[in-house]
Amino acid sequence: MRKTPAPDPVMADDRRRTDRACSRFAVALQLNEPEKSRRIMVEMVLSENSK
Repeated sequence: MRKTPAPDPVMADDRRRTDRACSRFAVALQLNEPEKSRRIMVEMVLSENSK
């Protein structure tokens, strides 16, 4: 029986941060706030690129 590797805490934290940003983005879209959703999108892209 193979043991699964322990989840990387940094990756998990990263994923949580991305999930939060995605839900904020979805809310901004629903509220029809293009400026806010654009800012969140830029934030997400920049954080992805800085890895």
